[in-house]
Amino acid sequence: MSYIIESPFPSFNDTDGSPLNNGYVYVGSANLNPVTDPIPVYWDAALTQPAAQPIRTINGYLSRNGSPGRIYTSFVTYSFRVTNNKGEQVFSDLNYTDPTSNAGSTYQQVITAIAGQTVFNLSRTYIPGTNNLFVYRNGLRLIVGQDYNETGYSQVTLTDGADNGDEFVFDIGYNYDSAASVDAQDVTYKLPAVDSVFTNVEAKPSETVSVKDFGAVGDGTTDDTAAIQAAIDYVASIKGGTVTFTERHLIDGVLTVKDYVSLQGPLGMPDELLPAVSADYDSQSGVLILNQTATIYTNDGASVCNCLIIRKGLNLPFADAAAATAGIAAFAGTALTVAGAGSYFHHLLILGFNQAIYSNAYERIRCEYVLGDCTNGIHLREVYDIAYVENCHFWPWTTTHNTWTIGSPAVLLKRSGTAYKFSDVCDWGKLTNCFSYGYEVGFAVQSCDHVNIIGCGADHYSPDTNSTSVGFAITGTSENTLLLGCQAASQSSGVVINTTEPITVNSHRIQSCNFWENDSSAIAVVRGRAIISGCEMKSTVAAANGIVLYDTSDGITATGNDFSSFATTVAFVGASSAAVLRKSTFHANRFTNCIDVTGQTLSIPQGTLNFLRATVTASIANGFYFDARTSRGTFDAPTASQIADTAIGFRGYLWDGNDYRTCALLRAQSSVNASAGNAGGQWIISTTPSGSVSPVDRLSLLDSGHLAPLADNAYLNGINGNRWSAIWAANGTIQTSDAREKTDIADASLGLSFINALRPVSYKWIEGSKEVVRQVFRDAQGNECEATADGAIPSEIITKSIPGKRTHWGLLAQDVKAACDAAGVDFGGWVLTEKDNQDSQQALRYDQFIAPLIKAVQELSKRVAELESK
Repeated sequence: MSYIIESPFPSFNDTDGSPLNNGYVYVGSANLNPVTDPIPVYWDAALTQPAAQPIRTINGYLSRNGSPGRIYTSFVTYSFRVTNNKGEQVFSDLNYTDPTSNAGSTYQQVITAIAGQTVFNLSRTYIPGTNNLFVYRNGLRLIVGQDYNETGYSQVTLTDGADNGDEFVFDIGYNYDSAASVDAQDVTYKLPAVDSVFTNVEAKPSETVSVKDFGAVGDGTTDDTAAIQAAIDYVASIKGGTVTFTERHLIDGVLTVKDYVSLQGPLGMPDELLPAVSADYDSQSGVLILNQTATIYTNDGASVCNCLIIRKGLNLPFADAAAATAGIAAFAGTALTVAGAGSYFHHLLILGFNQAIYSNAYERIRCEYVLGDCTNGIHLREVYDIAYVENCHFWPWTTTHNTWTIGSPAVLLKRSGTAYKFSDVCDWGKLTNCFSYGYEVGFAVQSCDHVNIIGCGADHYSPDTNSTSVGFAITGTSENTLLLGCQAASQSSGVVINTTEPITVNSHRIQSCNFWENDSSAIAVVRGRAIISGCEMKSTVAAANGIVLYDTSDGITATGNDFSSFATTVAFVGASSAAVLRKSTFHANRFTNCIDVTGQTLSIPQGTLNFLRATVTASIANGFYFDARTSRGTFDAPTASQIADTAIGFRGYLWDGNDYRTCALLRAQSSVNASAGNAGGQWIISTTPSGSVSPVDRLSLLDSGHLAPLADNAYLNGINGNRWSAIWAANGTIQTSDAREKTDIADASLGLSFINALRPVSYKWIEGSKEVVRQVFRDAQGNECEATADGAIPSEIITKSIPGKRTHWGLLAQDVKAACDAAGVDFGGWVLTEKDNQDSQQALRYDQFIAPLIKAVQELSKRVAELESK
């Protein structure tokens, strides 16, 4: 046997012929500058140990950590440049083929032999008889036909047995015979761009795998489950990637999208097909036709996107209303089932299932641009780290925009389930810019913590007089839900809050939302507490309410809301409505064309604030005012207030062991029917008598400025031990008698003759006093009602007469009038209570009799003096 003796390492000389020391070697893409467009090179034939460029030289040899080495590449032809340490070019070739590598090795395999081994099986194929293979034994190249024979496309047989430990290098070229099968990793691939790099034909398609690579048919009738699963399994085996499909694929069995695999269709945004009468969705490209007995599972980090998912047998478009009704009733199965954290669904249209997407006990689910027409849309349960649902749209795709939709049964535009649901823990869940139409419940939050619903809308079929639909339902142990900038229209109730968490942690916020034409109420609070601010509520439905507040709730705070066209702005449900009203605050709300504006009451819940305080600064000398404006009519078209209309009232409550009861009341009330330039008013003071729970009007400061009791002869002005000092009642009444305050002063004409004409009498009063029995309260229609009823107006006071018992001494007004007439004087001691009514009550001012008595004494004194002088 003979061997070719060759140097195992290539060497390079400098420009002067000496071995190149500290030189630079560059290897790059063919026909390109190797300095700016390098290709991967390696220190080993297996291409596992990369060599960084440029490669330096020592004494003419390539330097690998100070020792001679060889470099390898997978490319057949390449550019090659060598320079010295001065940057002078030693060698350059833009289209170089290494003569020792048989036109450029694409693969080298190293095998260490055992004693006597003659047969070597290779992991790559070559083409026998074409100089496609070079064989080296311990660095020396062997001669084919003499030292070895090419005994197969992947086999070499030595003519003499090897020694133990001999190193054989099998250098395989690229000139493959078309008859031989070629492994894809041995075929190089590069985009025609300056910045692109080489890869191989095996690696390139692995970046994106098509289901067609694994035998999927894509005709919509052949079951492609196994082929699609095989494609997914392969991509999962290489640690994730994308599986694509472009046609119509029937899935009759369960499909699992594994960790970090994306199952992706060709559609940017699947949407409605028009005209609806020919909208054959399952004949489109990018469709998964899924059997209702199956589902598509998604594992950790998996995604499904850019396609339609349609229930097998949906048979769109529906021919008529009857077929549509039957088709809706047949919705069944679950399209997508989450089976791992971080599952991601986007740009989908899902049609015909009972449930579009369902997750139970997985975190960080994300749904974006998911459209659907299913009985139920997206249901995410037990999400302990935030879920995101954004820009999704559930709507009657299968039954809208058809000629038979108009005037057809309402069922065609309604779905009996829930479009979006977070339940049984969804910590900090986010629902943003989503929409539902026709669903019994648009958005449901059940027993979840701090869910934010932002910019979402729920619409419903209208008219639908028997609807029980709800736009936003917040139930269970949910706490601190936020609705911000949301909308609900044509529902039975726009929002229903019915939660059991204690008030200390549970305050749902409804802010800057818009509710219109909801049949029962814009917002209903059954249990729990709500803060409602900056919302607009309106409805032309006769029975609709703005807010319905149940006595089982913890009340509400309603501030800065606009109510329009409601018969009742705030309706109370339950026997203890007064109690829940006490827990509520209504402030700065605006009412347009509303009849009942109970919602304008200001209430301060016990335990939160027990005083109101105004701070007066030097620039504000008038302090703090409470302004209340009252009119009849409507907000936009007010009419004049009528007598006894109340502008503002201050009411005090005391706890009696069972409930809070009114103990006193102060109110500003009109004293006349208001008219242009005439708005007479009075202050009314009411107190609740001992042994009663109903207040009684006691005292009025009249529009004339007079202070008067509201029950004649019923009350004392001061009592024993509590005398009035300003009347000087302790020592008699003090009256002004300054001469400077009087005019037409003349000597009294009434004297002894006038006094003699009077008849002092003793008597008892027919009515010694009156006892207040009760005060009547009436509603706006004049019907008697309870004092605690909303809008109750204090009316007449019922009293009973108490006969006089004691003997009194005095004069009779009629006798005094006769004596005055006989004397021909107008005596101020006699009073007619109504000067223009001669039949009105007569009275006496006893202080006026002092002067005639003094005059009589003076006359008698004069007579005594005259008699004594005789």
